[in-house]
Amino acid sequence: MKPIRWFRLPVLFCFASLSLIGCAQKPKHPSAGEAQAVQKPAMPEPAVHAQPAQEPTEHHSTIGEIKAILDGGTTLVIDHGEFKGFMAAMTMPFRVADPALAQDIKVGDKVQFTISKFGPAWQISKIEKTGN
Repeated sequence: MKPIRWFRLPVLFCFASLSLIGCAQKPKHPSAGEAQAVQKPAMPEPAVHAQPAQEPTEHHSTIGEIKAILDGGTTLVIDHGEFKGFMAAMTMPFRVADPALAQDIKVGDKVQFTISKFGPAWQISKIEKTGN
């Protein structure tokens, strides 16, 4: 092992103390009176309960039976017939473009409904009971 020369010792102590001082400093936080420079990014509100902002570009109609009502009436699970030239018959959930459309709808109701394409999303734009 090599002996440490006396002139190198102060340099080692200097580096050691600087590194300890740097680790001991706390980050500055704004006090209650100071304005914060960083703001949270604005998050868009989900448009689940709102009327779609754009006009529909495509429509398809069929009949079906309401199997479930979800999300406070904004989503209906419907066992539906074929949408001619668009979709086979199946049971699936559909969002309602306006919750007021489904206000009188109950599980077990037979309905005729229209889905419309609002941007990339398909939603029920029209629904009426045809029987219980």
